[in-house]
Amino acid sequence: MQYRREVFIEQVPLVDKFVKHLIHHRALHPWIATTKLTTSFWSDTSDAHLFQAVINWCKVFGSETSNKTHWKALSPQDVKTLRETFREDLFAATSMTAVEWETYQKEVTTFRNCYAAHRELGHSQPVPALDRALQVALHYDVWVRKVIAPDQFADIRLDKLVKDLRAKVEAEVRMVMLPYAKSA
Repeated sequence: MQYRREVFIEQVPLVDKFVKHLIHHRALHPWIATTKLTTSFWSDTSDAHLFQAVINWCKVFGSETSNKTHWKALSPQDVKTLRETFREDLFAATSMTAVEWETYQKEVTTFRNCYAAHRELGHSQPVPALDRALQVALHYDVWVRKVIAPDQFADIRLDKLVKDLRAKVEAEVRMVMLPYAKSA
């Protein structure tokens, strides 16, 4: 399949940044309520990572009509094939149905549009659970490697990056936060 390199070289780092911001948020978040912190620095940092994760995810998986970095933009002449392979593989990998995918995509995009990137007065939607967003990102990594074949890229597989980075970040956060941990 012919693919647009200029789109590919933007998409992959966005997915990578989504994963990294999500890992950073998840490493920090549990410590916020269980430490004796004197400023909002760490909770603000955790929130910033969450918002950036959502924003980056939506640049690739959100609104397909306004994002030039949307996954479907990889090959304008093969959009139908891209759509079919992405969705079929996604549903098989995650056990999501088409309706669940569309509902979830809309939920995350609405959160981004109404709270993370912009702010609607009185917005009260809870933060979407981002486990599915991570599953979608991991699926994208496998899928895009097939789409660009026989071309390859040297980045390690995203599932390995998640595992390795999660352990490193959690260790670093623990080292920083332990002195502030509340005693029982």
